[in-house]
Order: sequence, then C-alpha cells, then structure tokens
Amino acid sequence: MSPVTRNFMVCYLCLVVLPVVSLVGILKTGSRLKAPILVEGVWDLQSPAEGVAALLCRQSVPNSQTVSIAISQSGRYLTLSVKPEITAGARGLVEGTLIQASLSPHAQVSNQSGCAPDRRLTLTAAISANEGSMTGALSVDDCSSCKPVEFRALRRPAPEPKRAN
Repeated sequence: MSPVTRNFMVCYLCLVVLPVVSLVGILKTGSRLKAPILVEGVWDLQSPAEGVAALLCRQSVPNSQTVSIAISQSGRYLTLSVKPEITAGARGLVEGTLIQASLSPHAQVSNQSGCAPDRRLTLTAAISANEGSMTGALSVDDCSSCKPVEFRALRRPAPEPKRAN
C-alpha cells in the first residue's frame, strides 16, 4: 500500500467513519431519555385559604382571593411563587410525577408563636395522570406541632395567543 493510499484511508476513518459511529452511539443512548412531565403554569389551590395563611403566619387571605402557585420549569428544575405574595420564592424538582419544593416566607410575619422569619416550608405534590391537577401538602420544616395543610390544585388554562389581523 502506498503512503498516499494509507494517508487517505486514515483521513477517511478519522473524518467519516469515526463521526458516523459516534453519532449512531449518541442517538441510541439519547433514545432512552425521557423528558420530565410539564408542570409549568399557574395552579389554583382548592383548599381553605385560612389554613395556608396560618401555616405561612399571615393574618388572613381574603376569601375572594384565590391562592395560586405560579411554576416556571426548566427541565426537571422548578421556580415557584405563591400568590398573593406570601413567599419570597421557591425552588423545586420534578421527579416522575412528584414535585418537591422548598419555600421561604416573606420576612413580614405575624407575632404568632412558632412564626419565625427564617422558617422553611416544604411543598410535596403528586401530578395526576392527565397533568391537569395535583394533590399534595404544604408543611413547616422542623415543627412537630405545625399540621401540614393538604391541598388540591387545578392548572389554569393557558391564555390563547392573540392573532394578528
């Protein structure tokens, strides 16, 4: 075999065969990946607002006001905010059909016993099969006397995009 032919074969292997074999391996491995379920959106809590307000050391939430959780999602990572403004923010994860998040209440808390500005809350919820509802509980970390508040939440329909005329 001449040196020119050998050089051509080496270049062909490096520039064509090796990338094609690598691409096939990557595609086979990637075909087994599964995207997490979509939980992004606004979820309205269907539980007594007083229970959520008490757990968050708020005086009250007006009866006409719905407590909702706005969720932003990037892959399996979540950012949550509770409306009305009762938490400073939250981060969480989606694993299968379960959500777990840690929330920090705002510093303005009442003088109720056991209500400290540094207390952390945990939200644990399961998403239904149709991904339109979730059930779960909101609890206070490191507080044995604080009863968790169970809730059910329904996802608000996404607003329809405006059409250009």
